Amino acid sequence: MIKILRSPIKSFFSWIFREELNDLHYSITEHRILKKQYEKEISNVTSNENPVSILFKNWADGFFKDHLLNVELSLSVIIEEMRDTNPFLKYCSVKTFNENLKSYCLKKGFILNPYHKAQPDGRILKTISGKVTEMIYIET
Repeated sequence: MIKILRSPIKSFFSWIFREELNDLHYSITEHRILKKQYEKEISNVTSNENPVSILFKNWADGFFKDHLLNVELSLSVIIEEMRDTNPFLKYCSVKTFNENLKSYCLKKGFILNPYHKAQPDGRILKTISGKVTEMIYIET
């Protein structure tokens, strides 16, 4: 059997090239993953395919009038109001409510919980009657 000897220079350059290819592969893969996540987020925000989103939009258009904008409102009170108003939204979870409210505000051009009102995690917390309550603020 004939063994082919590689020169140290050739080995060194093949190693460097292999490392660069690996780095390139990982960066391309990471880019693709981030792009898919971004596209998924955007499609969730911009699509009206979900019937809950359509029902939520109809409810929100009627609920968020001028006197309820630019005011802090209790999240639990709003969710209860939504569930009482429309029987189809009775089983809407808090997570779904928040997602729908974010997309609603984005489509309407409103700002949900602006940074000057919210804590670093994006929530507004107030103590009402000795109990910490999560609030929402929709800025026009």
